[in-house]
Amino acid sequence: QSNAVANRPRLQFSRNRLLAFQPRPQPEQVADMVKRLSIRLDETSTTQRTEGRVVLRRLNRVEYENTLRDLFNVDVSVCR
Repeated sequence: QSNAVANRPRLQFSRNRLLAFQPRPQPEQVADMVKRLSIRLDETSTTQRTEGRVVLRRLNRVEYENTLRDLFNVDVSVCR
């Protein structure tokens, strides 16, 4: 199971790419693959929780600004 935990980011990336893929494969194929990836992601979440790992964490201001810049190509200041 620890291998599945290590592959979690790749599984998430694959699922997100499938949902946004153009041209789309047959809807049944997409639904089946998303279902299988989602099941696997749920399994890894359970494994991570039982192993005491933090699945999500809050970003600090710098990390948040960098994330917004990288994802949306906008420079923002979140300082008070």
